[in-house]
Amino acid sequence: MKNRHTTTIIAAALLLVATAACSKVGEAPSKASYRVTGAVYDSYGLPIKDIGVSSIGDAFRDTTDGEGAFEVTFVDYKPNLDTLEVNFHDLLPRNGHPYADTVVKISFRGAVFIGGTTTHDGTATQNIEVTLRRE
Repeated sequence: MKNRHTTTIIAAALLLVATAACSKVGEAPSKASYRVTGAVYDSYGLPIKDIGVSSIGDAFRDTTDGEGAFEVTFVDYKPNLDTLEVNFHDLLPRNGHPYADTVVKISFRGAVFIGGTTTHDGTATQNIEVTLRRE
């Protein structure tokens, strides 16, 4: 009797898993995240601190540290995005000589997405180096 009860429970669990899997057939991810990491340098190759990093028209998501490093993640974008535009803006002009705002187009074509689900394609990461010039 015990084996029969166990078999029934296992069969029911497998049926639930199969039903859930079948209900997902045909659904495509509707969102994805794009992570951009890297560093910002001046024309001499020195790291620049206090550069805001964002998407165009968006609030700044990160500010470069003393090594010029940054890391931003853009969440819930289209899952088939080929190019992402990232804005770099001098938040603390030095001696009245700010670095010029710079927009960098980052290709995600063919990028590998990690951690996806049926509705979220996961996160793709690109690492870049950016050189800013004075205005």
